[in-house]
Amino acid sequence: MLGYVELMNQCMDRAMQNGDPSDEIMIFLSEIGEELRAARAFRENSGYYISDMAAFKETDPMLYEVFSRQELRSLVLCPFYFETDLVGFVGVDEPKDMSLALPVMQIASSHMSGLLQRSFYVEKGASADSVTNLCSVTAFRHHVAYELAEIKANPGLKLDLVHFDISNFKFFNKEHGLKAGDELLKRLAQVISQEVGSPWLVRSVADHFYALIPDSKVDQAIRNVHDAIIGDEAFGASIRAGIYPLSASDQQVSFAMDRARIAANNAVGNYRNYYCRYEEKMEADLTLANYLLSHIDEAVAKGWMTSAAAFRL
Repeated sequence: MLGYVELMNQCMDRAMQNGDPSDEIMIFLSEIGEELRAARAFRENSGYYISDMAAFKETDPMLYEVFSRQELRSLVLCPFYFETDLVGFVGVDEPKDMSLALPVMQIASSHMSGLLQRSFYVEKGASADSVTNLCSVTAFRHHVAYELAEIKANPGLKLDLVHFDISNFKFFNKEHGLKAGDELLKRLAQVISQEVGSPWLVRSVADHFYALIPDSKVDQAIRNVHDAIIGDEAFGASIRAGIYPLSASDQQVSFAMDRARIAANNAVGNYRNYYCRYEEKMEADLTLANYLLSHIDEAVAKGWMTSAAAFRL
């Protein structure tokens, strides 16, 4: 058993030397599978410990049928966690020594939790935000993509992508200095994190934050964030927010993030009207405004409109 504990550590070290968190997990699993002489090593969203597949037939006939088609006779799966949430199982099938496979996979599941956390917070060299210590933008985008897949599989799941920013943040930096601005960003990250209650919060750039919030809780969460920030005498700042409800029709995470930000930009940004939900009309209005701005010189040159200089009394 001590030999296998050492094996786990060696596999973990070799996996992390690869440098790509997405690949580290599969490297780790393949090495475990080889050492246990298993037919396959894998991770799943649910799992079992089955030493005799034939005896399992009456317990779960449907799953037995699935496994039988794969010609499996034995299986070991152990859960692994992110924070305090059960997020999956790591397992092997057809291990040569079932008595060792279970404790080894229990150790492996602990290592898997560490690799999983690394893959969420460090993706292809993108580190967590140095100011707020929140997860990387890449990790956040990957998780939103995962949630979109979940929504497609379960249309009843209602989840909102929310954009937060600080009203007149550039003015705040100018008045109080960049150090005070960073402290305000940290405070806002702390408040949003407390309200969201999950690690899925990110600062994309400057004072722009994104969070995933259940639709049933989103309005109250935004109000609580606003009240906490505006009531903090150390800063005297206010926030605005935009809500974009994720749907099964969403194809790209970047579009969803853009729409949450468009909604925030349509919030008036005062003490009463500081957040709103995305509407398709907002994007249409923005497209029209951008078109007009980019073609105004052409319109004047071709006589489609007259410049203000022509209207003199």
